[in-house]
Amino acid sequence: MYAVICDPGDRSALWAADRLRGRLDDVRLIPADLLALTPDFHLLLEGAAVDAAVILPDGTAVGPASCRGVLNRVTRTPTVAAGTADAAYAAEEMTAITLAYLAAFGPRIVNRPDPASLFGSEHGAQGWLHMAALAGLPASPFRLSATGPEPLPPMAAQILVIGNHAFGAAGAMATRAVDLAQMAGVQILSVALAADGTVVGATALPDLSLAGETGADALAELLRGLP
Repeated sequence: MYAVICDPGDRSALWAADRLRGRLDDVRLIPADLLALTPDFHLLLEGAAVDAAVILPDGTAVGPASCRGVLNRVTRTPTVAAGTADAAYAAEEMTAITLAYLAAFGPRIVNRPDPASLFGSEHGAQGWLHMAALAGLPASPFRLSATGPEPLPPMAAQILVIGNHAFGAAGAMATRAVDLAQMAGVQILSVALAADGTVVGATALPDLSLAGETGADALAELLRGLP
């Protein structure tokens, strides 16, 4: 089984799940809100071993033991109904549960969660530009004034990285975009370019449909090749 875990209404995740069903054996689309609604959830830690599973209403267990690979598109934790006095505590607990559940998949999850970002890696404009420069990509200057950061040029194009493939670039730019994704610790990344070809940002939560069916092939290859 493969799973796409995402926020409700994530059209890119819906597109990916639909395309993956034609390329992989069994693909389940799992809204992250199900973590708060599922009839059963367990997380077991024994030394270095971690096991976790969400039991779906049909009895299917979705966890490291049953999933060959997972595409992570979760940006927020599910909302839990709670009284005013318990709301903050419930939110913190659900954040911990969501992070622990996603992390339990280990290397079998694409874009592993981070305490600061459930969907993989987020560094802000300044951080992405710094990492892009370290990866050998031309980065737009980041300038600070007395009133804060000056606006960056608008995005004119994108490079979509899926595993070792880079769509929207060729040669050294493609190689360095893949290097940037690896440096950020993610397998999927979109690199935003200005009209002059300089990097103006990046995100680990791109529109996966940008590369079309060829991108869907690369996504299936990425999931199929997970350890």
